[in-house]
Amino acid sequence: MKGIPAASCRFDPDLFEKRLTSRVDVRDGDGLSGVLRTPGAEDTDLRVYNISLAGVGAIVDIEWAEVIREGQVYPLLIHRSWGEPLAVHAKCIWSQAASNRHRRFGFTFEPDTDKAAEIAKLTQRQLVVPASTPIQAHLYKELFYRERLQVDIVSIGRGCVTFAIEDTECLLIPGMQIALNIGRLNEPAGQLQCELIESQLTSAGALITCRIVHFSDALQAWLVAYLLSDRDTNPATLRRAGLQVRNTANLFRFRFANNARQYQQVLELRLSTYKHAGKLAANTDVAAMRAPLDSASRILTVYHRDQLIASCAMAFPASHDTVLDTERALPGGYPADLPSKLEIIEISRLCVHPDYRQGDILVRMFEQMYRVCLASDRSYMISSADRKLWPLYKSIGFQKTAHRYDHPVFTGIEHTIISIHLDTPLLAKGLPHARWVHLYRDINDFMQTRIGSRYGAWQSLKLRTVALLAGSAAGPKNREY
Repeated sequence: MKGIPAASCRFDPDLFEKRLTSRVDVRDGDGLSGVLRTPGAEDTDLRVYNISLAGVGAIVDIEWAEVIREGQVYPLLIHRSWGEPLAVHAKCIWSQAASNRHRRFGFTFEPDTDKAAEIAKLTQRQLVVPASTPIQAHLYKELFYRERLQVDIVSIGRGCVTFAIEDTECLLIPGMQIALNIGRLNEPAGQLQCELIESQLTSAGALITCRIVHFSDALQAWLVAYLLSDRDTNPATLRRAGLQVRNTANLFRFRFANNARQYQQVLELRLSTYKHAGKLAANTDVAAMRAPLDSASRILTVYHRDQLIASCAMAFPASHDTVLDTERALPGGYPADLPSKLEIIEISRLCVHPDYRQGDILVRMFEQMYRVCLASDRSYMISSADRKLWPLYKSIGFQKTAHRYDHPVFTGIEHTIISIHLDTPLLAKGLPHARWVHLYRDINDFMQTRIGSRYGAWQSLKLRTVALLAGSAAGPKNREY
């Protein structure tokens, strides 16, 4: 990925002066030392006197100095009195006499070629942080008491994070464990536990890449919500970076289409999503997406900023003569065993943009439909579902009828007419207690504050009992209204 280094820690001769000015002086009491493993000889003890992102300066007793050759790469073990030793590869680039008994050496950290493939795989699944949603973080410098190092997150994924630093006067060496405190504008969000795997000096400072060891669900949820405030980031993009994208619907706008421009967007969304799902012929045009009852329906829309990402039509039959979408392909017309058309709201032409599926948008859309139904004089919602969508409808309380048909628009796809009575979400009929609490308790509480209670005394007692049995009597938990 552009801007991300491909080796463990590289030394650029043009940046040598930068290394000199950003190195950290090490004193005897700082608890830092090294062991150089030289081939054909015993390990050589080093007294580290300075260190930086690019390398290390060390003093060696004169009797051991002759086994170290300039230009040679050696395994180097850096011991820290406060943590695990760090194993790196170090190349000797210069040496000079320090005294009659000692000699100074300069080493640069070299890439670990054995880890190159692993590092490349990790960085490929990173999401570049958009300029509109900058992510700040900080960590605490080793060797400096409680001194913060401010960083800017460049890219992030479930398993890897890369950040930029301007202050290079710090100890950041491959193998180090780092606690990266993530936030925005000094508002803490959580902590990433990381292992440093790669560093590179740049003209502006340095780029540091880490493997993520622990990434809490709470921090992922915060990060997903924050990144989705960027207009070009969507749930599919975040999932490709390995992030968990679950409850995001509260980040989107739920409205009803009220002008020709919005209706045209609905038709275009229907065409693109149905084609993507293989439900339409390749030559189908946008005009074919107009449904006969669209003009008499309330069309629910969902927007991510200014992009339409989902919609469905809600029809209110005004008479028994109204031909519904669900009956159009039935040879005998509207079945007599279904509720009266004057008691129902028909849900049809549901579609969700492919990049926004696998989340909670459909459940939130049904909440909006339920709100409309609750405020109307209708008692049923009916719709139709194919085999793939039926499990979702079943989970929110719909029941299958005996009526099946081949959809008149989605050729070759069998649909079943399904229905739900208002008592299912309103009075917890036919749903497990915990499921009702998760789906409907909050929305019912919300609607009571808007249109008043539709419960009798015994019904209110029943619902409080259901909530207690589900272990959630302490008020709304699922969403903030």
